[in-house]
Amino acid sequence: MMENNTDLQWQNEEYMRCLRLLQQYDYSRTAEIMEVEKQIYAVLKQNPENVNGLIVLMQEQIMLANHQRAKALAYKIWEIGGHLTVETENLYIQNLINIGLIEMAGVLLKTRFDNIGENIFSFYPVMLKYAIASGDAFLIEKINAADLAAPSRQMLVDFLNVNRQLNYTEHFSNLQKQLYERNKDIMLSYEINLYNDRGFTDMEIVLYVSNDVLDVNKHYEKMEMQVISYCAVKKIKRINNLCFLVRPISSHPALLNRQG
Repeated sequence: MMENNTDLQWQNEEYMRCLRLLQQYDYSRTAEIMEVEKQIYAVLKQNPENVNGLIVLMQEQIMLANHQRAKALAYKIWEIGGHLTVETENLYIQNLINIGLIEMAGVLLKTRFDNIGENIFSFYPVMLKYAIASGDAFLIEKINAADLAAPSRQMLVDFLNVNRQLNYTEHFSNLQKQLYERNKDIMLSYEINLYNDRGFTDMEIVLYVSNDVLDVNKHYEKMEMQVISYCAVKKIKRINNLCFLVRPISSHPALLNRQG
């Protein structure tokens, strides 16, 4: 038993080493990413159902724009289950949201939200990502109400206040849900940027999409038309503190740069 535990520890350390390498690479560096893939598979041969290894492999497949492979791994990890570290659980939930499986992410986050005071420090980024992607203003408020000195907290408070003052909260929620649903089968990463350089908070949603989208500009135009159509139907003015961008996954910066 001791030997098995030692071997498992070695495997998990190798997977974390591979993840650290992946986090350093822009997603355009396919040669280096594929080299890490070989290293992951070499370790997985010893235990093909090691969920930590499969989660790192899922990340690597997203970086290579293999949407269907990443989704298949997501379901496989779900079926296997087992104990995850805080880091691999965060990564798994983040990537469930990234590839359009937000319902699964919500199941995993439910107990975290139910005990938000205990979990906010470890799961803040993924909680916020889920709340925004799902258009759940109540959850965003709940996150902001938690005892956390996050740099984005005041900007989010300002954003929610503006939406509330303009009676836009429900429309924000509806637009988020519609655009997420529209893109869930081609999306490989869903990123949120907040800015306050104009004196109020701007929220920018960046959708990094698969190679199936041959013309990202045309796809962006279709998304814009969806927003314009929504506003016309609801007879509301287009609010200028929320925008959406579409980018090819190859333009995604290294994760360490985003986290830095």
